[in-house]
Amino acid sequence: MLVPVKRGDLLLYYKSLNPVWIAIKVGEILEDGIQDREYFHCAVALDDKAELEADGIEVAVHPIIHDGSYDVFRPPLTEAQIEKGLSLINSYRGQKYDWWKIGDDALRFASGNAIHLPSGIVANEELHKKICNTPLAAYLWAAGFIKGANEQEATAFLRSPEDGYLLLKGYQVAA
Repeated sequence: MLVPVKRGDLLLYYKSLNPVWIAIKVGEILEDGIQDREYFHCAVALDDKAELEADGIEVAVHPIIHDGSYDVFRPPLTEAQIEKGLSLINSYRGQKYDWWKIGDDALRFASGNAIHLPSGIVANEELHKKICNTPLAAYLWAAGFIKGANEQEATAFLRSPEDGYLLLKGYQVAA
């Protein structure tokens, strides 16, 4: 049975045959160990039919495909907090996907943090490009669920969908 999705819900994806997503999932297992479920992608529900996500090309709104490929998380947020979070991440629409950040994360992980792309370039790219966990982290920061001085600090705290799971696992909506 599928969980009904509500405005402001967080969707963490775990099923895919896409080779890129499978590689991300394997990297998450290597980084954080085996979890209850291995997540490779995340999105924020705008309502029960649409989600905002950084999809590998850009930050865009897509229909939610209710196929059981994701879990739903619903932290205790007021309507005002949800609106504040959604307002911020809606401003990301149209920003390109940040493949520099993905490459930097992969290099850092594979080398034990010894090899990485130039930090200034990566930080500059992230100002106007996003990876999938960036809207999730920014949403939770703007809603007051994650503490931090700014959205960049929140994004550094929640670096991956798996980090999102570790933060949100107590708020998973049961089917």
